[in-house]
Amino acid sequence: MKKFILIDHSIRKYGGHYFEYALHVLRAARELGYHPILATNRSLDLSEEEKKELGFEIYPIYKYDFWGISNEMKDGFNLFKKIKKSYNKLLFKIKFRLYYSDMGILWLARNNPEEYLSGQSYNLRTLVIKGLLLMPLVYFLALARGIKRFIEAAYMIVKGSWIGTLTRAFFELLKSLVLPINFINRNRNRLLSRMHKISRIKAFERGTRKLCSYIELHSDDIVFIPTLSEYDMLGIGEFFKSEQNSTRATWHLLYRRNIFVGREAEYENQKGNVQSFRKMLIGFRERTGNLNIKFYTDTDKLTYQYNELHAVPFLTLPIPVNNDFFKTLDQYKRDRPLRVVYAGDARSEKGYQLLPSIVRNLYQNYVMSEKIEFIFQSNFSFKQFEYQASVVYAREQLMKYEKGVSIIKEPLKSEEYKDLVLSADVGLVLYDRDNYYARSSGALVEYLTCGIPVIVPSGSWMSDQITEEIFSYNDSLKQKMCLVKQYQMSDLEWRKEYELLNELTLDVENLLEDEIRDTKDTTDKKKIPKTFNNELIVWGNSRKTSCKVDREDTANYLFISYRQGSENKKGSYVRVILRQYDNNCILLKEEFTSVGNRSKGDISTVFSLEEKTAFVIVSLSNAFSEYGLLLRDVELEFYNSVEKTFPISSVGVIYDRLEDIPERLIEVIENYEHYKSTSQKFSLAWRELHNPNKLVRQLINNSNVIERV
Repeated sequence: MKKFILIDHSIRKYGGHYFEYALHVLRAARELGYHPILATNRSLDLSEEEKKELGFEIYPIYKYDFWGISNEMKDGFNLFKKIKKSYNKLLFKIKFRLYYSDMGILWLARNNPEEYLSGQSYNLRTLVIKGLLLMPLVYFLALARGIKRFIEAAYMIVKGSWIGTLTRAFFELLKSLVLPINFINRNRNRLLSRMHKISRIKAFERGTRKLCSYIELHSDDIVFIPTLSEYDMLGIGEFFKSEQNSTRATWHLLYRRNIFVGREAEYENQKGNVQSFRKMLIGFRERTGNLNIKFYTDTDKLTYQYNELHAVPFLTLPIPVNNDFFKTLDQYKRDRPLRVVYAGDARSEKGYQLLPSIVRNLYQNYVMSEKIEFIFQSNFSFKQFEYQASVVYAREQLMKYEKGVSIIKEPLKSEEYKDLVLSADVGLVLYDRDNYYARSSGALVEYLTCGIPVIVPSGSWMSDQITEEIFSYNDSLKQKMCLVKQYQMSDLEWRKEYELLNELTLDVENLLEDEIRDTKDTTDKKKIPKTFNNELIVWGNSRKTSCKVDREDTANYLFISYRQGSENKKGSYVRVILRQYDNNCILLKEEFTSVGNRSKGDISTVFSLEEKTAFVIVSLSNAFSEYGLLLRDVELEFYNSVEKTFPISSVGVIYDRLEDIPERLIEVIENYEHYKSTSQKFSLAWRELHNPNKLVRQLINNSNVIERV
């Protein structure tokens, strides 16, 4: 029977992200007629009941995980920490007892014996005893200082003579003799790191060889490694040198970490940082050119990053979701508080430290009134708490709430995690937008599969998944409203933001500083904004392009639309800022949003207008970089609607600033029926995209195709 072997050396326990991923893929492989086999970290310890429940062949044989950590290292590190802690504790006790003993106090009094003796009691016997102890101490210290000064003076005399020259020559010779030791000492961290990497390569090679000694591979077998580093890849290359028979199977290697930081515009300047990895890939390709090996990532943005190396071709795989999430979509019934869920371990890059502020803002009006309740998975996956202090402190704050806030401190098993996600009414995906610009979020995939509305950051992979739905929703909104006034490009006067704000006498001191800097600048700053042929060039946030427009009396919504020029670089987002003012030039409301691109049609964003709004200032800029963006056919459209409030989004809500998260969550809560229905509709197509069976079929189809760069 043909076999599907999944190797994940980061699986250490029953449960967790790595385990869940492997579980879904292997179950799908079994459904498609493959015999599933799982190879894990050798620290995996499963009970007989758990093994029987899984029904897979399991081989716990790999020493290191993706991060290069082994159980031996963990145990050694923990032992070292225990020894160090015990040593510090013992040292403190000794010092404490010595400092506050009679001898310790005498030692502290050595430099000022008169003051010490004058502070003693008038008991003659005590005074004599302490004086007899103190005087010899003072005498010998004075004698030691005298000897030290004599030696220093003698050294200065000898230093200038022929004896000093010979002494220096001797020490130079000695220094050259111990040069290798000095070199090793100076570079010990680099050498240890190098040795550790070599150990990782050899360990992965040995582990794979051991696995293949248990399993005979054939041409119709598939080996899938969903998490590996460059050193694991080199280990596979070493394995292929000596195990030619095992290369008959097709090997599929998946990379899920970003190699560039930021967005596409910054990649060119970072290519020097990835040359080492590029050389590894090219060397691996040259050594294994005749073998059937495929390379993947799990997002199109990551695939773009890896293909920028021009080393081997990368493809995009779907992100598999637990089939149990595919069953039925429950219709929402308001018979209990809405459950706002944070799923996954507590980490700063996942935004856990933001939760206390969200709870604090909504607690009185929404939690105490039983409109919502919070459930936060809060287990720590890290050991060194000092590097995640904000997360540790956040959990301590959340635990103080006695009502409406549930904290889950322990890691969840597969069934428990599934129940947590399915119980959610709103999913919080507060991941760092820069770390997750190209990387995927398993939690988001699961929420959207279940038809659960989400809160996500702008300018990230998470927001890009629902942006097209929001654009389509904005288009549909226009069909429900009456157009009051339309301003096209030729009707608008675009100027620098500070000029418009300066006219309103807002933030005068800062504006003057901007103006001084601008007059000194000889770059293209002085030339912006440019408008020609219905085109507008906008730059970074430090030099926003703005226009002032009077509000039409009957209008209660404003749509801002444009098209990004095809000349713009990938990953370009436009930040739109809307400021609303009354007749007295008092700022009523300020809103921020960063909008991504669209494959077809106009890009649009919508704002509701305050009743007292007399005019607005619209500011546009490149959201995450300072280079210029070309926008075409920028339009401002004022609409009137009989219904005074509409939901502002669809499927979920995107936030631009951290301080906007509570407001965005309130938006979903107050319009929950709308967000639930749109997310359920969206989930139907989403399920087809992120199905484990689809992933396995793609691997099967690719197994007989050999690609070249």
